[in-house]
Amino acid sequence: MFRAYIEDTDDLDYNDVPHKGHFVYGNLIEGGNKSNTDAIVGDLIEINDEYVNVEWWCSIEKGSAEQYTGLKDANGNSTEKFRHTEKGVITNLYQKLKKRNKNNGFGSVPFSLKDFYDWSMKDKNFHRLFRMWVFDNYSKISKPSVDRIDPTVGYEFDNMQWLSWNENYYKGIHEVAEKKEKPVDMYKDGIYIGKFKFFEYADQ
Repeated sequence: MFRAYIEDTDDLDYNDVPHKGHFVYGNLIEGGNKSNTDAIVGDLIEINDEYVNVEWWCSIEKGSAEQYTGLKDANGNSTEKFRHTEKGVITNLYQKLKKRNKNNGFGSVPFSLKDFYDWSMKDKNFHRLFRMWVFDNYSKISKPSVDRIDPTVGYEFDNMQWLSWNENYYKGIHEVAEKKEKPVDMYKDGIYIGKFKFFEYADQ
Protein backbone atom coordinates (compact mmCIF):
# COMPACT_ATOMS: atom_id res chain seq x y z
CA MET A 1 0.00 0.00 0.00
CA PHE A 2 1.08 3.58 -0.68
CA ARG A 3 0.01 6.96 0.60
CA ALA A 4 0.43 10.57 -0.46
CA TYR A 5 -0.26 13.98 1.07
CA ILE A 6 -3.07 15.98 -0.56
CA GLU A 7 -3.38 19.66 0.36
CA ASP A 8 -6.99 20.22 -0.76
CA THR A 9 -9.31 17.55 0.65
CA ASP A 10 -12.56 19.04 -0.73
CA ASP A 11 -12.19 17.15 -4.03
CA LEU A 12 -11.47 13.96 -2.13
CA ASP A 13 -14.79 14.15 -0.29
CA TYR A 14 -16.66 15.15 -3.46
CA ASN A 15 -15.26 12.18 -5.42
CA ASP A 16 -15.64 9.75 -2.48
CA VAL A 17 -11.90 9.12 -2.28
CA PRO A 18 -11.11 7.45 1.08
CA HIS A 19 -8.58 9.38 3.13
CA LYS A 20 -7.40 10.10 6.65
CA GLY A 21 -6.92 13.81 7.08
CA HIS A 22 -4.72 14.95 4.19
CA PHE A 23 -3.39 11.46 3.39
CA VAL A 24 -4.79 9.26 0.62
CA TYR A 25 -4.09 5.53 0.85
CA GLY A 26 -4.15 3.08 -2.04
CA ASN A 27 -2.21 1.59 -4.92
CA LEU A 28 0.45 3.59 -6.78
CA ILE A 29 0.53 4.12 -10.53
CA GLU A 30 3.66 5.95 -11.64
CA GLY A 31 3.46 8.42 -14.52
CA GLY A 32 5.82 8.22 -17.48
CA ASN A 33 9.13 10.04 -17.74
CA LYS A 34 7.46 13.05 -19.37
CA SER A 35 4.61 13.19 -16.85
CA ASN A 36 4.56 15.49 -13.81
CA THR A 37 2.02 13.35 -11.96
CA ASP A 38 1.55 9.91 -10.46
CA ALA A 39 -1.73 8.52 -9.14
CA ILE A 40 -3.03 6.78 -6.04
CA VAL A 41 -5.88 4.48 -7.04
CA GLY A 42 -8.40 2.15 -5.47
CA ASP A 43 -8.81 -1.58 -6.10
CA LEU A 44 -9.05 -2.92 -9.62
CA ILE A 45 -12.61 -3.48 -10.88
CA GLU A 46 -12.03 -4.52 -14.45
CA ILE A 47 -9.19 -4.74 -16.96
CA ASN A 48 -9.04 -5.68 -20.63
CA ASP A 49 -7.06 -4.83 -23.77
CA GLU A 50 -8.73 -1.42 -24.11
CA TYR A 51 -8.97 0.07 -20.62
CA VAL A 52 -8.45 -0.34 -16.89
CA ASN A 53 -11.27 0.44 -14.46
CA VAL A 54 -10.49 1.17 -10.78
CA GLU A 55 -12.74 2.07 -7.84
CA TRP A 56 -11.35 5.60 -7.66
CA TRP A 57 -8.18 7.51 -8.49
CA CYS A 58 -6.41 10.65 -7.31
CA SER A 59 -3.65 12.54 -9.11
CA ILE A 60 -0.61 13.39 -6.98
CA GLU A 61 2.70 15.14 -7.53
CA LYS A 62 5.25 12.87 -9.16
CA GLY A 63 7.46 11.19 -6.59
CA SER A 64 5.37 12.33 -3.60
CA ALA A 65 4.00 8.89 -2.64
CA GLU A 66 5.63 6.72 0.00
CA GLN A 67 5.16 3.08 0.83
CA TYR A 68 2.96 2.72 3.89
CA THR A 69 3.51 -0.15 6.32
CA GLY A 70 0.92 0.79 8.95
CA LEU A 71 3.57 1.00 11.68
CA LYS A 72 2.76 3.52 14.41
CA ASP A 73 4.77 5.38 17.01
CA ALA A 74 4.62 4.69 20.76
CA ASN A 75 1.37 6.64 20.98
CA GLY A 76 -0.24 4.73 18.13
CA ASN A 77 0.02 7.72 15.78
CA SER A 78 1.29 6.85 12.28
CA THR A 79 1.19 10.46 11.01
CA GLU A 80 3.55 11.63 13.76
CA LYS A 81 5.94 8.79 12.94
CA PHE A 82 6.06 9.95 9.31
CA ARG A 83 6.62 13.59 10.30
CA HIS A 84 9.69 12.58 12.29
CA THR A 85 11.40 11.17 9.19
CA GLU A 86 13.47 13.19 6.70
CA LYS A 87 10.86 12.65 3.99
CA GLY A 88 8.11 13.64 6.40
CA VAL A 89 9.85 16.90 7.33
CA ILE A 90 10.43 17.76 3.67
CA THR A 91 6.86 16.89 2.61
CA ASN A 92 5.25 18.84 5.44
CA LEU A 93 7.51 21.85 4.92
CA TYR A 94 6.86 21.91 1.17
CA GLN A 95 3.14 22.40 1.80
CA LYS A 96 3.93 25.32 4.13
CA LEU A 97 6.33 26.92 1.63
CA LYS A 98 3.63 26.89 -1.06
CA LYS A 99 1.16 28.66 1.24
CA ARG A 100 3.70 31.22 2.49
CA ASN A 101 4.82 32.07 -1.04
CA LYS A 102 1.24 32.80 -2.11
CA ASN A 103 0.36 34.65 1.10
CA ASN A 104 3.42 36.88 0.66
CA GLY A 105 2.44 37.75 -2.90
CA PHE A 106 5.12 35.70 -4.68
CA GLY A 107 2.73 33.25 -6.34
CA SER A 108 3.36 29.54 -6.77
CA VAL A 109 6.76 28.11 -5.88
CA PRO A 110 8.80 27.36 -9.03
CA PHE A 111 9.56 23.74 -8.06
CA SER A 112 7.71 20.49 -7.40
CA LEU A 113 7.79 18.40 -4.25
CA LYS A 114 10.18 15.99 -5.97
CA ASP A 115 12.49 18.89 -6.90
CA PHE A 116 12.39 20.14 -3.31
CA TYR A 117 13.05 16.64 -1.97
CA ASP A 118 16.04 16.14 -4.29
CA TRP A 119 17.43 19.59 -3.41
CA SER A 120 17.07 18.90 0.31
CA MET A 121 18.61 15.43 0.24
CA LYS A 122 21.69 16.77 -1.56
CA ASP A 123 22.21 19.45 1.11
CA LYS A 124 24.61 18.34 3.87
CA ASN A 125 23.28 21.09 6.13
CA PHE A 126 19.78 19.60 6.03
CA HIS A 127 21.08 16.22 7.20
CA ARG A 128 23.16 17.88 9.93
CA LEU A 129 20.16 19.84 11.21
CA PHE A 130 17.92 16.76 11.06
CA ARG A 131 20.39 14.77 13.19
CA MET A 132 20.55 17.64 15.70
CA TRP A 133 16.75 17.76 15.82
CA VAL A 134 16.54 14.03 16.55
CA PHE A 135 19.30 14.33 19.19
CA ASP A 136 17.37 17.22 20.77
CA ASN A 137 14.30 14.95 21.09
CA TYR A 138 12.46 16.69 18.22
CA SER A 139 12.50 20.09 19.91
CA LYS A 140 10.78 22.88 17.96
CA ILE A 141 13.77 25.23 18.19
CA SER A 142 16.08 22.64 16.60
CA LYS A 143 13.78 21.59 13.77
CA PRO A 144 15.14 22.12 10.22
CA SER A 145 13.54 25.08 8.44
CA VAL A 146 14.02 26.84 5.12
CA ASP A 147 15.12 30.47 5.17
CA ARG A 148 14.74 32.98 2.36
CA ILE A 149 18.18 34.56 2.20
CA ASP A 150 16.69 37.73 0.73
CA PRO A 151 13.28 38.25 2.41
CA THR A 152 12.10 40.46 -0.47
CA VAL A 153 12.25 37.47 -2.84
CA GLY A 154 10.11 34.33 -2.75
CA TYR A 155 11.14 30.72 -2.28
CA GLU A 156 13.63 29.89 -5.05
CA PHE A 157 16.53 27.48 -4.74
CA ASP A 158 19.08 30.27 -5.25
CA ASN A 159 17.40 32.19 -2.41
CA MET A 160 16.99 29.33 0.05
CA GLN A 161 19.14 27.87 2.82
CA TRP A 162 18.58 25.43 5.66
CA LEU A 163 18.61 26.84 9.21
CA SER A 164 17.28 25.57 12.50
CA TRP A 165 13.89 27.00 13.51
CA ASN A 166 15.63 29.06 16.21
CA GLU A 167 18.23 30.51 13.80
CA ASN A 168 15.51 31.36 11.30
CA TYR A 169 13.35 33.02 13.97
CA TYR A 170 16.09 35.36 15.18
CA LYS A 171 17.21 36.13 11.63
CA GLY A 172 13.64 37.26 10.93
CA ILE A 173 13.65 39.53 13.99
CA HIS A 174 16.94 41.07 12.89
CA GLU A 175 15.58 41.69 9.37
CA VAL A 176 12.50 43.45 10.74
CA ALA A 177 14.71 45.61 13.00
CA GLU A 178 16.97 46.54 10.08
CA LYS A 179 13.95 47.51 8.00
CA LYS A 180 12.77 49.86 10.74
CA GLU A 181 16.25 51.39 11.01
CA LYS A 182 16.49 52.14 7.27
CA PRO A 183 16.45 55.92 6.71
CA VAL A 184 13.36 57.28 4.97
CA ASP A 185 13.33 60.39 2.78
CA MET A 186 10.66 62.79 4.05
CA TYR A 187 9.00 65.57 2.06
CA LYS A 188 6.50 68.17 3.23
CA ASP A 189 4.52 70.17 0.70
CA GLY A 190 6.94 68.95 -1.97
CA ILE A 191 9.99 70.21 -0.07
CA TYR A 192 12.66 67.76 1.11
CA ILE A 193 13.08 68.05 4.89
CA GLY A 194 15.56 65.24 5.60
CA LYS A 195 16.06 61.54 6.35
CA PHE A 196 14.45 59.83 9.31
CA LYS A 197 14.97 56.33 10.68
CA PHE A 198 11.45 55.94 12.00
CA PHE A 199 8.17 56.96 10.41
CA GLU A 200 6.87 58.19 13.80
CA TYR A 201 9.79 60.64 14.00
CA ALA A 202 9.18 61.82 10.48
CA ASP A 203 5.55 62.60 11.29
CA GLN A 204 6.54 64.99 14.08
